[in-house]
Amino acid sequence: IVDKFDLREVYNMDADVFSEDVLEAFVGHLSVETRDDGSIGIAVEDQSAQRAADMANACVEELDHIFSEITSETARKNKLFIGMRLEQVNDSLAKLQDSLKRFQQTHNAISIPEQLMVMINAAADLKAEQLSNEVELEVVRSAFGADHPIAKQLSLADDIYEENFNSLIEGKSGDVFLSLSELPELGRKYADLMRRVRIQATLIEFIYPQYESAKINELKETSNVQILDRAVVPNRKSRPPRKLIVMLSAVASIIATLVIVLIMEYWKNIPLKSEDDWEKIGKIRQLIRGKSK
Repeated sequence: IVDKFDLREVYNMDADVFSEDVLEAFVGHLSVETRDDGSIGIAVEDQSAQRAADMANACVEELDHIFSEITSETARKNKLFIGMRLEQVNDSLAKLQDSLKRFQQTHNAISIPEQLMVMINAAADLKAEQLSNEVELEVVRSAFGADHPIAKQLSLADDIYEENFNSLIEGKSGDVFLSLSELPELGRKYADLMRRVRIQATLIEFIYPQYESAKINELKETSNVQILDRAVVPNRKSRPPRKLIVMLSAVASIIATLVIVLIMEYWKNIPLKSEDDWEKIGKIRQLIRGKSK
């Protein structure tokens, strides 16, 4: 704004004046109002009505530019974080699938009750949802802080996921599911491997759309500030306040007239003491009358 409108010259500042001082002078002519409906009003005062409107619109454009940079940077960080998490999940899935394959080759076929397989799949899906929720929680914390309402809501959901997952694993969710502890040791190891493989596979299904969305948000260029009413050239001056000046002038004139009348009335009733006193009073009256004319 300072450079675009050459405010150093507009405000008659020397060339050696710091840009911060010029900016401070501009801020003195800038007013920002946050309204009840959530909108923001920006007004600029200047000796030129056209320049005042142009500077107000330029402030809105600069605000939109800053918001766009913040949004783009946030999306870029989110994409990097989710991308790293997705890469970790892919690596974990590959290692777990390899471990499961080696386990099957070593121990041949292992029978797991169908009822327990249903529990393993349900627990794996639940755990994958929890891990996906944690990814979203980290993104929100990074962008808005841990005290943001969405972060608190996601954190509460994470605790609920963890509680439900433990209930499934321990067989506390009713008579439908069995506990892993009811399997022999070899069966437990196999079931645990299967559960972990399903968790990572399901987690990829949750995280991949988030990653694609973050990439789109990073690349798209949208206006972050919605302009409700652009600044136009004003029809009236904001300064000086003419009505106030007229009112104060009228009041001052009335007070001055009353004071003069009281003084003249007082002098008129002063008792005659000497010729010299009357001559002095006459000169003062002539002086006052001359000033009033």
